[in-house]
Amino acid sequence: MTGRGLETHTYFPSVEEGFRGEKNCAGCNERGASSLAATVLGFLFDSSSLSDGLKVTERMFRIKICGVRRLLDVEAAANAGADAIGLNFFRPSVRYLEPERAADVSSIAADFDLLRIGVFVDEPLGSLLGICDEVGLDFIQLHGHESHEDVGHLLASGLQVIRVIRLPIGRIEPQEIEDRVAPWRGMGCDFLLDADAGVQAGGAGMRLDWGAIGRWNQTFGADEQWALAGGLTPQTVARAIAASGAKAVDVASGVEQPRGVKSAERIEEFVARCGSLRR
Repeated sequence: MTGRGLETHTYFPSVEEGFRGEKNCAGCNERGASSLAATVLGFLFDSSSLSDGLKVTERMFRIKICGVRRLLDVEAAANAGADAIGLNFFRPSVRYLEPERAADVSSIAADFDLLRIGVFVDEPLGSLLGICDEVGLDFIQLHGHESHEDVGHLLASGLQVIRVIRLPIGRIEPQEIEDRVAPWRGMGCDFLLDADAGVQAGGAGMRLDWGAIGRWNQTFGADEQWALAGGLTPQTVARAIAASGAKAVDVASGVEQPRGVKSAERIEEFVARCGSLRR
């Protein structure tokens, strides 16, 4: 990341005009050491031995605008005060972005000091690693049925991983949330709590039980790095943060108009209502 600041980007050329990002995974290399250490220890000891010990300490996002597809969306996210964008590599999604185009968007996002998070659903590991190398990503967000072995391999490759925990819609008990989180605790990945959208694998705008998540956070999640997604909009995000105790938020459909197309106005309104999470 160059850290050149927002004022240096008053004009965004189109992808076709030739913005090319560096074909490496610089963010992945920068963030790999602590994840690798956690993974090596995880293979030497059972995961429970790490639950109160080694944790990844690199910065997780606070406000992520997910499913970004255009350079002007990057500008809108940065100007509003978000600190991360999500690039969707799940082909059935309306927000899918081809890796070649994603590399252009990623390059500009790096100039704005935005974290770049790749969203994947059951992508073969070889393909996932190739996309990371081509695009340049800071985090890998896994929405599918990836195994502990898969996550361990990615961590050992030097990637920072966010494990999505799918939760059912409607009332849920804090222990039920913990039962879904606990198997991943100690691996060195962060968590994102999202609604179980079935084959859509996220981005469906379905709301979770924020009160139950808040009680889970008080009992189990206080020392975790975790984010909230699902049904967040400019009208609901402040209430969701207050009720759940969320330390970070992730939005896709809530800042779109129409579906699949980001709205700069809705992004600005959403981030403004995130309070202290805004950078």
